[in-house]
Amino acid sequence: MVPFRARIIMECVIRALAAPVGPVDIRCDNPADFRGSTISLRDRGFAGRACIHPSQVTIANDVLSVDREELDRARAIVDEFDARSAEGQGVYSGSDGAMVDLATVRWARAIVSQAHDDPGAP
Repeated sequence: MVPFRARIIMECVIRALAAPVGPVDIRCDNPADFRGSTISLRDRGFAGRACIHPSQVTIANDVLSVDREELDRARAIVDEFDARSAEGQGVYSGSDGAMVDLATVRWARAIVSQAHDDPGAP
């Protein structure tokens, strides 16, 4: 990833700002490349993608939208974290064996919040 993009994401996290929107791709003739670069942006912390062609919008929405499985996982993380926090527990190993820490819970709360803000969310 371009270093300044990583810096943008880092600054948003440090300042508790919303995740940034990824840059536009002026090449409209290769949907597979656009999908790949959008997935890469999503995986690095971008929450949206600027589009200049209608064909890009569908791909960006598909890649960046929260699906039912991800939303269910996020809700389970939040619920378990809240229960464990009430018992004085912080970091723990989730039901899938993955570590759950404050960063994971922030991600999960953001997903759940996004679903509440989006009337079309699963």
